[in-house]
Amino acid sequence: MLKTIRILFSTMLLLASLNLLGQNNTSSPYSQFGIGDLANKGFGQNYAMGGTGIGMRSNFNQNNINPASLSSLSIQRFKLQIGVKSQTTKFETSNAKTTRNDINLDYLSMWFRVSKWWYSSFSINPFSNVGYNILDAQNYTNIGNVETYFVGSGGINQFNWSNSFQFFKHFSVGINASYLLGSLDQTRTVLFIDDPLTTNSQFEKNININDFYFNYGMQYYNKLNEDYSYTLGFTFDNKTEIDVKNNILSGSTHGSYTNSIYDNILIDTLENVKDQKDSFTIPTNLGVGFSITKNDKFIFAADYTSQNWSSTKFLGKSDSLVNSNSFKFGIEYTPQRNSITHAYKRFHYRFGGHYSNTYLNIYNKQLQDYGISFGLGIPLKKTNTLLNLSFELGQRGTLDNNLIKENYGIIRLNLSLSDIWFIKRKFD
Repeated sequence: MLKTIRILFSTMLLLASLNLLGQNNTSSPYSQFGIGDLANKGFGQNYAMGGTGIGMRSNFNQNNINPASLSSLSIQRFKLQIGVKSQTTKFETSNAKTTRNDINLDYLSMWFRVSKWWYSSFSINPFSNVGYNILDAQNYTNIGNVETYFVGSGGINQFNWSNSFQFFKHFSVGINASYLLGSLDQTRTVLFIDDPLTTNSQFEKNININDFYFNYGMQYYNKLNEDYSYTLGFTFDNKTEIDVKNNILSGSTHGSYTNSIYDNILIDTLENVKDQKDSFTIPTNLGVGFSITKNDKFIFAADYTSQNWSSTKFLGKSDSLVNSNSFKFGIEYTPQRNSITHAYKRFHYRFGGHYSNTYLNIYNKQLQDYGISFGLGIPLKKTNTLLNLSFELGQRGTLDNNLIKENYGIIRLNLSLSDIWFIKRKFD
């Protein structure tokens, strides 16, 4: 067992160092603002139930939304989860439409019980994603056609060590220590199409993130009567100043490559800065949630979160950021968990929805994100393994004020393996 844990832990460190989770996990033009598209927290069950999890506890499904919930996984001594995500997005403006597809490893997590009152987990997942390619074409009387390209890529990965402590029978607390690691690359290229005597110009900025981040949670859970039980949850993300280092290079270039200044011939250097110290702030995030469960058959959950982005500056500028909040709900129904004759009765049927006011305010318009989700939890026969499938349909943005509307569909696949996989059978 200890050998298996060491191997998996080393694998997760390798994934973090290779930055496999943050390779253009988005194609959204909105990812140019702030620190990019903020990744949603959650694992298989959470995604299918609208992203809820603050007030949820499960003996079978790990939950990274509230670290206090780890203490509910008391049946297995060890659990491994891996998730992949495929997203199709249709981008629409007042005069154009296009579609993009993105597929990525979504997360990797392992959970284990340290003692009767201490539960721990290591995981890696995206914190934010950047991926955009924008063209602004203009025509000037004396110059002719001028094309300006804005290209961005990269992301921030989150390597977590979560711990839950159950000091009392119906109450648990949790703390999650995260190491944020990643880079954001921004390039602006100006091409003078009709004037061969005018050199092009390029500006490139590389932002390297490398710092720690903490968040906390608590849950109180009890029975209402013989049939019903409930859980109340609270989460708190501490306001954190994240240190970064900037590398900046700009100047006149010969060439028409737009992804990087290093693809072109640099004629004249205007700015060359290396390892410039800077910072940005991740503001306080508060969340409350609850769930009601009936006889392990029915679960209803709801969450509310709020984060104060309006006073936050990203590398010295506000960058169109405003306070964000979201409401989420979810339902799970399991007909007969221990059915022997009918497999479909053991399935977990899930549905949920979310509505969010995002942290972006573009052209005096705060962007909304809303959608529905549904999915299945499928116990695999003769194993202690659960296959989670979830589907999400949603919309972000609007056509108002010359903005971009995004209609997206997301498919997620999650495989949850328990310690029976790592124990040799004594009997055939």
